[in-house]
Amino acid sequence: MAVDIHTPNVIPYLLYDDPARIRDFLSEALGFTEVATHRSPDGEVGNIQLRMADQFVMLSRAQPSMGMAGPGALPAVHAGVMVYVDDVDAHFEHARSAGATIWYEPQDMPYGQREYGVRDPENGFWCFGTLLPEPDPS
Repeated sequence: MAVDIHTPNVIPYLLYDDPARIRDFLSEALGFTEVATHRSPDGEVGNIQLRMADQFVMLSRAQPSMGMAGPGALPAVHAGVMVYVDDVDAHFEHARSAGATIWYEPQDMPYGQREYGVRDPENGFWCFGTLLPEPDPS
């Protein structure tokens, strides 16, 4: 499926035990849109491409035999994905009402953004934020 959207130079490529389950969660609870799902000849999900506005994320199946694990197999959070949205509080309310596991509620951060954190069904970390207005220097 061709999509007429500029492809960024860097795209998060995330590994999961059940990438189709994560695709459904990201779509329903967090507002991502599926671009494509690629399957192997035996029908197993290989890669999933999702987008939010003109930004992409790719999901793939973890393959422990190749040294690739999903976040649920790790002893701690290794990484997260930061996503900027127009209205972080409205996004938070939608995610919470869709049953997302909230790690922390929206709060103004000292580094100039309002954000909240959520965990996906395999314990991956997602952060959603909105930049705060610059303080008035006067």
